[in-house]
Amino acid sequence: MIRNSVAVVVSLIFLLFTLSASANEIGEDEIRLSPTFHHRKSGFEISLTPFEMEYYLDNLPHASYLVNKFDIHSITVRSTGPLSYYVEDRNGFMGTFFLVRREDGFREYMGNGSMSGTLLGEIRADVIASIYYREKSSETIVNDLEF
Repeated sequence: MIRNSVAVVVSLIFLLFTLSASANEIGEDEIRLSPTFHHRKSGFEISLTPFEMEYYLDNLPHASYLVNKFDIHSITVRSTGPLSYYVEDRNGFMGTFFLVRREDGFREYMGNGSMSGTLLGEIRADVIASIYYREKSSETIVNDLEF
């Protein structure tokens, strides 16, 4: 259960930079014609309390350590200064981001990154991502992500 929860939390943060998922949704030609896009995913649940969610979002290097330890993903986050981070994985993704706004139940991040792959070559992006989360029950939160 903790493994899946950590994976979802870290996946939320790195959805900021997971351009391949967006590329699959909107298609290569659309990316080339209109490189600006908006994506929102609402109402998905995670088995965490709001306190646990805040802990992971406030401790991203530790969250990435857990994701790697449990062999969920190959992503690594390093702090580069107050509220700023460098992220990379073994699949060709790398980028930097920083926390813009922090409130109870809300985080907003800005960043930029690139992903290299055989299908689309290198994709670069500047991203703003907002994560809203609220308690549904004592052990479940509901999330909305927009980027």
